Amino acid sequence: MQVLKQLENYKKVWLNIWLNIWLNIWLNIWLNIWLSIWLNIWLSIWLGIWLGIWLGIWLGIWLGIWLGIWLGI
Repeated sequence: MQVLKQLENYKKVWLNIWLNIWLNIWLNIWLNIWLSIWLNIWLSIWLGIWLGIWLGIWLGIWLGIWLGIWLGI
């Protein structure tokens, strides 16, 4: 009786370990892939928009000032 209980416990432990390993591996892979894809897309979009806006504004201001000074206007 004790041996059967112990075997049952070993089965549960091994099942638990294997499920843990497989879930860990698959979740790690999928989360890694999806997070990298989405973060890449969103960061590139937002950084592109914001850098475009701010660089446009600052380059416009500084080029306006320097061209004004150099052209003597």
